[in-house]
Amino acid sequence: MVLFNQEAINSLIEEANRSEKGISSYWIDLLQGFEFKDGKFDGKGLPEGEGGYSRSLLGRLIHYLLQTPFRLKGQPFSEFNSLLKTAKQIHENRNNGMRLGTLRQAISLSLLEQKIQVSQLNDSIVVIGDGFAVMSSLILLHFPKLKGKLILVNLTQNLLIDAVFLQKSVPHATIALVKNEEEIRESLDNSDIQAILIQADNAKLISHAPIGLAINIASMQEMNPEIIANYFSFMRGSKNAETYFYCVNRIEKILPDNTVVKFFEYPWDPHDQILVDELCPWHQNYYRVFPPFYLPYDGPHQHRLVLMNKSSFQ
Repeated sequence: MVLFNQEAINSLIEEANRSEKGISSYWIDLLQGFEFKDGKFDGKGLPEGEGGYSRSLLGRLIHYLLQTPFRLKGQPFSEFNSLLKTAKQIHENRNNGMRLGTLRQAISLSLLEQKIQVSQLNDSIVVIGDGFAVMSSLILLHFPKLKGKLILVNLTQNLLIDAVFLQKSVPHATIALVKNEEEIRESLDNSDIQAILIQADNAKLISHAPIGLAINIASMQEMNPEIIANYFSFMRGSKNAETYFYCVNRIEKILPDNTVVKFFEYPWDPHDQILVDELCPWHQNYYRVFPPFYLPYDGPHQHRLVLMNKSSFQ
C-alpha cells in the first residue's frame, strides 16, 4: 500500500535503524547516533541540516559576503537569480539561513535549465542521495508545473531527513513512499502526487519510471563501486528514449574501510553524449567564518552532464 505524507514519514521512522544492504563504510560511520526526536535530527554527521540557525543581522551579513564569489559563478546562467530567490524562500520555510550547499545546488540547477530545459521535461526527475532534500525542494518549488514526477532515492535514515525537510520547504506537495513495482506504477499514474520516495535497497524501482533526468551531487563518492554500477544500470534501463544524467563528485575518494571510489571509473559508456565535462567551478572549495576564509576540499570535484547511451537496454 502506498503511504502518503505523514504516514510515509512514520514508516521511515519505524525502519530508520534497520540494516541496509548497500550502505558504505562512510555512512555507517557518519550515521552513528542517528536520532529523530521532537522534530529534530541528531547524529555524528547531522549537526543542523543544510542551513544555519543564526538569525542575527551580523551573522546573515557575514555569510552573504562570504558567499559572494559563489553567487558570481551563477551569473552566467539566466535562471540563476530567479532560482536564488527560490532558494531563499526554501530557507524561510525551513526557518534557517541559506548556506553554501543550497547556493551550489541553485547554480547546478540553473546550469541544467540552460543546457537541457529542466522545466520542459516530460519525464520524471530522479535525485539520488539528495542532502536534506535541497535539490528536490528547489525543483518542486521553482518548477511547479513539471509534467513528470520527482523521485528521491536515499538510505532510509537520509530519506527520512529528505522527507521531513521537503515537507517544510514545499508544504503543499504530496509525497508518497513506495516499496514495490505495483506501488511505483500506481504513484506514477496518480496526478495528486508530486514526489515519490524510494529507499536505497529498493533503488531498482526507478527503472520502472521514465527517467528524463537523474542528478547526483557529492554522494556517489560515498558509495561502494558496485552500488554506483547498479544506479547506472537502473538509469540506462528506464524505458523512455532519453535520459540525462548530471553528476558532481570528487575525482577520487577513499572511504573509511579503504574502498577507493573514482569518478572516471564509474560505468560511463563511450557512446554517452557529453554536454558538460570539467572541474566544477563552484565545487572546489568552501568557506568558513574565520581566517583563512576559503579552503579547498580534500580533492577536486568533476561535474559531467551526459545524454546516456541506452541502446543495450532497449
